[in-house]
Amino acid sequence: MRKVQQVKQNSQIFISSLSFIVWVYSLGGPFIYFNIHEPWIASVLLLLWTTFLPQFFKTGETV
Repeated sequence: MRKVQQVKQNSQIFISSLSFIVWVYSLGGPFIYFNIHEPWIASVLLLLWTTFLPQFFKTGETV
């Protein structure tokens, strides 16, 4: 993200990385292989992540 999209904020990169992990967990991915995937937890986690994260991390932009 730093090279291609010129992202300079570490918090944005950190949140994007956590979002990728939440997304992979919701699909199952390697978590199924290690037997730590619970579909209902994945559903709730994905719902909470996409609903509440934007409430806490806002940019200065107005639409």
